[in-house]
Amino acid sequence: MVAPRFPRWPVVVATLLLAAVSVAAGDTRPDDAPLAEQVRLVQDAIAAIDGAHYDVALARLERALETLPDASPGRMLPLQYMRALCLFHLGRIADAETPLRQALAYEPHFVPALDMLWSVFAQEHRFAEAADVLRTEIPLVDDGATRAPLLFNLALALRAEGHDADAVRPLADAHRLAPGDARFAAQLADVYGILDRPADADRMLAKRIVPAGDAAVVHMNLGVGSAKRGALADAESRFRRAIALDPGLARAHLYLAEVLLRRGQPGKAIPEFET
Repeated sequence: MVAPRFPRWPVVVATLLLAAVSVAAGDTRPDDAPLAEQVRLVQDAIAAIDGAHYDVALARLERALETLPDASPGRMLPLQYMRALCLFHLGRIADAETPLRQALAYEPHFVPALDMLWSVFAQEHRFAEAADVLRTEIPLVDDGATRAPLLFNLALALRAEGHDADAVRPLADAHRLAPGDARFAAQLADVYGILDRPADADRMLAKRIVPAGDAAVVHMNLGVGSAKRGALADAESRFRRAIALDPGLARAHLYLAEVLLRRGQPGKAIPEFET
């Protein structure tokens, strides 16, 4: 999947870390040694995360969780989230799922944990589960700049599962929120091409924000649709436009050759087979 990868993490993590310490420190009593130890461990974890020493931070967090296994949800939620954050950065993607689920058990609509959980699923190619998490998260996000990439990733997860038609709505919504983002426009045009919706695809391409290579693929896919319908002249035109945009698009040359043969022009088809 194409992210942004956790665009809110710098702010979210700093806020959570400070919250974890302040909640703990605010409850500390002079004779409460376990809680004081947890505060020290969380403070150490903050410093380690700030220095990108995630292995050290993970050890401190796990020790803190062992110190007070029955702590309040308000304290456990950020600790479990931070634990997942460390595991993720250490490349232990699968291991991050458990603390994320534990964090979400305390607060099912905790957006940072949802954000990381769908990314875990995406990296494990569990796209249906990623889509389910994104469907939960997207209604919780009001900011359009943040919501658009989430919609985009939902569409990519749906497409990875073969549900191109279901991807149209989130892609259109993402494009509406960020009309200048070429990635969103290119994916939406590509879906229209796959679904053989030439008018919609041409409307997207006319905005001239879709990169040439992506536009070439869209024209090629539209040409395939035209060829299937027997509209060979249109198919030839589409394939030629694809090749003009990306001369190295081998499939477009092959499709063009096939259409030229069907149109009774073998002399023109042979060079395309040889390209």
